[in-house]
Amino acid sequence: MHVPRAHLPRTRRVGAGIATAAVVTAGLACLGPAHAADLADFPRTVDFTPTDLVATADDLYAVGYVGVDLDGDYQFDQLDGYVEAAGSGEKVSLGSGAWPTAVSASPDGSTLQVIGTRTDQEAPENGAGGHRWTIDTATMAVTASAGLGPGNVFDVASDGADTYVTTSLNDTATLRLLGGGEVSLGDSISPERLGVLPDGESSQVVVAGSDYVGQGTQATLRMVDGDVVGPKVVLGPDGGADEGVTGMDVDEVNGLVYVTTFRNVEDGPQEYGLNVIGPDTDLYVPIDYPVFSVAVSPDGGTVYLPGTGVSAYDVDRLTSYTEDDPAPAASLGGSGWVSLATVDPSGRLYAAMDHDVTDPDTGETLSTTKKLHALEAPPAPTGLAATTSEWDAGTLLASWTAAAGTGGATEDSVTYRISLQDQAGGEPVTSETFLTEEELSGLLPGHTYTLSVATTNGAFTSAPATTTWTAPTAVAAPSAVSVSGNVAVGSRLSVRTTGAWPAGTTLSYEWRNSAGQLLGRSSTLTVGAAQAGRRIKVSVTGELSGAVPATVTSAFSPTVALGTLAGRTPVISGTAKVGRTLSATVGTWTAGTRLTYRWTANGRTIPGATARSYRPTRAVVGQRIRVVVTGSKAGYRTLSRTSAPTGAVKR
Repeated sequence: MHVPRAHLPRTRRVGAGIATAAVVTAGLACLGPAHAADLADFPRTVDFTPTDLVATADDLYAVGYVGVDLDGDYQFDQLDGYVEAAGSGEKVSLGSGAWPTAVSASPDGSTLQVIGTRTDQEAPENGAGGHRWTIDTATMAVTASAGLGPGNVFDVASDGADTYVTTSLNDTATLRLLGGGEVSLGDSISPERLGVLPDGESSQVVVAGSDYVGQGTQATLRMVDGDVVGPKVVLGPDGGADEGVTGMDVDEVNGLVYVTTFRNVEDGPQEYGLNVIGPDTDLYVPIDYPVFSVAVSPDGGTVYLPGTGVSAYDVDRLTSYTEDDPAPAASLGGSGWVSLATVDPSGRLYAAMDHDVTDPDTGETLSTTKKLHALEAPPAPTGLAATTSEWDAGTLLASWTAAAGTGGATEDSVTYRISLQDQAGGEPVTSETFLTEEELSGLLPGHTYTLSVATTNGAFTSAPATTTWTAPTAVAAPSAVSVSGNVAVGSRLSVRTTGAWPAGTTLSYEWRNSAGQLLGRSSTLTVGAAQAGRRIKVSVTGELSGAVPATVTSAFSPTVALGTLAGRTPVISGTAKVGRTLSATVGTWTAGTRLTYRWTANGRTIPGATARSYRPTRAVVGQRIRVVVTGSKAGYRTLSRTSAPTGAVKR
C-alpha cells in the first residue's frame, strides 16, 4: 500500500507483493487537499480481487485480477488484470493474462506504476514473465507497457526520482532501478516487501522478505544504500525457521520500519507479530490475530493493523496492550477479513475487505464480496453542555448531541472520549461512553474545569468539542455549633451557633448519639430515656442556591444524666375516723410517671395500705395518718412526696 509525499521529490511507498496480501503505507504528516473519493462513496464493491492499494492526495487506486479455474486444478485458465480509481469508479483493463501484484504512485499522483506478471497470449506455453504498466490517472489509460524479463516480480516503490522493483531469478534476489542498474540481494531470498526511507539527500531502500534456511524460511529485513546491501536483520520472536513476512510500512518522520510477520507452529495455529526496526530499535510485539499488512499514520504516532476490522495502536503503547485492554478498533461491518490498507497524505485510511456472503439458514460461507472502505475521523459532537447536578453541587452533568457521522466505521464502533481538566492543574479525569451524557463527580468547589468530548470510531478520533464549568463554592458556614441545654433525660436541647449563616440559607439538622444512631432532624431535640449514659452531637447543614452545601458538626455533649421527675405533694381528703375512707389527691406529675402509695400511722407503715385510698381501723385509733406517693419513670430518678398528717383517728 503506497502513499506519495507531495512535499518532497519522493514517493513514500511500501509494497504489497503477491495476491495473498498487501501492505499499508502511511501518508504525509500534513493535511492533503480535498478527496476526489468522497467518504459517501464508500464502501465500494469491486468486481475483482484487490492485490494492492495506493492512495494519493486525490484518490484511491486498487489493482487486482479476475481469475477463472475451469478444470479445478487450482490454476487460473483465464486471468485478467485491472486498475480502478475509487473516486470516479473508472476502471482500466491491463489485458488478458495480466496479474498485477503491486502499485506505486508518483508524488503528484499523476502516474501509477503497476507491476505483476503477464502471460503472452500468442505463446502461452512460454509461461508468465514480469511486467510493468504505466497508468495516467487523469485519463485512467495505460500509457506504457513493458516486460521486466523472466522470473518473479514482487514489489515496486518510488522515492520520487527513482522507481525500484524487487525480482528474483534462478534463486537470486535483485533490487532493480527501473531505467538503471540493479543490486544483488543474495541467493535463496524472496524479496516480498519494498519501501523507501529518506536518508538526508538520498534514500535507503528497505527490503523485507524470506530467506530460505535449512528446511524452512526466516523472516528478514535488509537496508540498501546505493549499491551497498546492509546486514540481514532477522525478524520474528526468536529468529527461528518457518517464519515469513506479511506486510511492511515505513515511518519517514521517525526513521522506523514496521514489519508484520508470521510463524508456523507445529500442531498449532500460526503466530503473528509486529516488528519495529530502526537505528536504535529492534522490537517484537506479539499480535493475537492474523495480520497481513500494516500502515503508519503520517505523523508516525499510530500504527494500523487490519484484521476483522482495523485496530489503531498508539506507538507509545505498543507493548502495553493486553487482552483486557486491547488497542481500539474500527469495525467495517459484516464478517470477513481486511487484507489491504493504506493511508493517504491527509491521514485517511483505506482498506480492502473480503466480506463473507453466508447462507441465512446454515451460516455457511457461500462466497465473498470484495469491498473498498474509507476510514477517517468522525465529526465532533455538537451542543456540548456542562451543568451542575441538582443533587450534588460537586457533580458535573455533561451532555451533547451525537456526531452526525461515523467516519466510515459501523455505528457500534462509535464512542465518546471525555476529558475533564482542572485549570488549576493535575491529571485530567477521563472516561469513554457509548451514550451522549456522562456524570463526573467529586469536583472541587470554586475550581474551573475544561470539559472536552471527542468522537472516536476506534481508528480515528475527532477534534474535541469543549466548554468550561466552574464548581459552585461552599456556603459560608459559621465557625462552630454546639449542643445547648440541660443534657439530661426529658430535657430539650437546642443548637448554639458561633457566627452566622448567610441570609437566605436553608438549614437542616441531624442529631446523633455516641452510638451513631440518628435521634432527630429538627432544630431541637427532647432527650429520650434510652439516651441516658450516652453523649449527643448535632450537625447543621446550610444550603444556598448556587453554592455547595456546608455542614458544621458540634462536639459531643457531656454524658446524658437521669431526668428529674416533677410531682406535687399529695393531699388527704376525708374524715380520720374508723371505717371512714381517706383518699390521696396527687396533683400533676411528669407525664408517664408510674405512682405507688404507702400509708403510715404515726410514721409507721400500715401493712397492706398501698392503694390510693385507705379506711382506718381500730388499730390506728388516736394516731395521725399520712400518705407517701412515689413516682418512677425510665431514665428518671425516683421521686417521693409525703402528705401532711391528718388529725388523730377517732372511734
